Amino acid sequence: MMTLYSNPNHEVIYRIMELLPTVEEGLEHMIGQLEELRLEESAVLFQDVSEAISSIANNLVRLIPEQDGAETLQSTGQIREAIGAMIDGYEVSNLVLIYTALVNHLLPAFNVWRQHVEHLLGPSIMS
Repeated sequence: MMTLYSNPNHEVIYRIMELLPTVEEGLEHMIGQLEELRLEESAVLFQDVSEAISSIANNLVRLIPEQDGAETLQSTGQIREAIGAMIDGYEVSNLVLIYTALVNHLLPAFNVWRQHVEHLLGPSIMS
């Protein structure tokens, strides 16, 4: 099978860069769902968003040299903490806890992480 990318990592990087705005849209949509008290629907979307973030993070481990990825790894840790707080909220159906963790922790942590990822990977798809 022929691929558009000479380096297999380029395709992975391209897919990551494509997925980042989709994850952000998902997080924003979750805010709307929670504001409309649609807890179950937000839980389904949260699972999808969490899986996407996990997939990106797992690929970053092999794509980014350790010396270049310290800030990204730190940001990944902050995202994991926020996801953990949201899981805690979903386990007890605490809408306030979920919403607070999403708006005050996960979304800001994701935006910082996304900037690090784009900064590190963006030049790779330009070459």
